[in-house]
Formats: sequence, C-alpha cells, structure tokens
Amino acid sequence: MLSVGAVCSDLDDTLCVPAFSDETFHHRVAERVDRRPPFSAGELRAVPDDAVEQPATTTEFFPNRCRAAAERYDAEVEPNDPLVERLGEAAGERSAAVGVEFHDGVQRALAFAHDHYRVALVTDGRPETQPPKLRQSGIADELDRVPCCHPGGACPSKPAPEPFEWTPARTSGSPPRRT
Repeated sequence: MLSVGAVCSDLDDTLCVPAFSDETFHHRVAERVDRRPPFSAGELRAVPDDAVEQPATTTEFFPNRCRAAAERYDAEVEPNDPLVERLGEAAGERSAAVGVEFHDGVQRALAFAHDHYRVALVTDGRPETQPPKLRQSGIADELDRVPCCHPGGACPSKPAPEPFEWTPARTSGSPPRRT
C-alpha cells in the first residue's frame, strides 16, 4: 500500500481563482489611470512568462508584464511609455487588493487532508503577498509549509523540480499539527 508522507498543491488557478475576471480587473486598472489600456486583458494574460523580464520585487511584476505586452502586441505605445508604467503600477495595487474564491470543495478537502496528512502549498507567489492571501482566505491554518518560489528567491520558480523534490521531504519530516 502507498504511504503518503505529505500532500502538496499549488494555490492560484489550482485551488482558487481571483475574485475578479481578467476583464473586470483590466477595466478597474483602466479606471484607476483614467485611460484605456493599449492592449486587452487577454493579450496581457497571453504574454509568455519567458517574454517578461523577471522581477526582483512584486511591485515590478505588473509593470514588466505591461511593457512586454506593449512590445509584443504593437500597442501603439512604446514599452517605456509612462502610460505603460502607470498601468503596471495600478495593476500591482489592484492585484494586492483582489481576494480569491476557492473552487467548490477545496476548503473541505484541505481540512480533510490536514486531519490525515501534512499539507504543503508550493506557490510562485512572493513571501510578501502569499501569506496575507492565505490568511485572508482562511486556509493558512490548514498548511504545514508554504515555500514561496520566485526568481531570485531561495526556492526557484516552478516548474523547476527543486520545490517538488524538497518540499515533501521537509514537510513529512515534521509531526502533523493535528491528528
């Protein structure tokens, strides 16, 4: 019989989704800068990660993505245009304020898993954004370990194998908090 030492999962788009659709989020960013963005929500989402300069901080994530979208989609503005920077900053501010909604059954499943196993969440989010999101969502107490993987961090970004190699070993090595 298979012995389970730990249960690992991702957060965003696996257990939960943002409370706003991409289009609603994009519209609210446009309202914030009082200007229509030169690229659509779909175009912004479709920019491949390898086309975006990897940010050193969370606040650089959205400006970098907006610059890449402006360059990629011939948005009639230069990537270094002040509008692109303002859009990126506004998106970062809005992103921090957007809650999440869980897929049906996720909270029950996490509670069950934590009653029987050690539970880890492997996320590409940054340490300054993910723990508050977990507390706000009400699942922080169901998790034994939350490595935040990102470029330049101690844990390399997914899909690098390292987070999936060391997280289960480090999680299963500690006694469960509940039985």
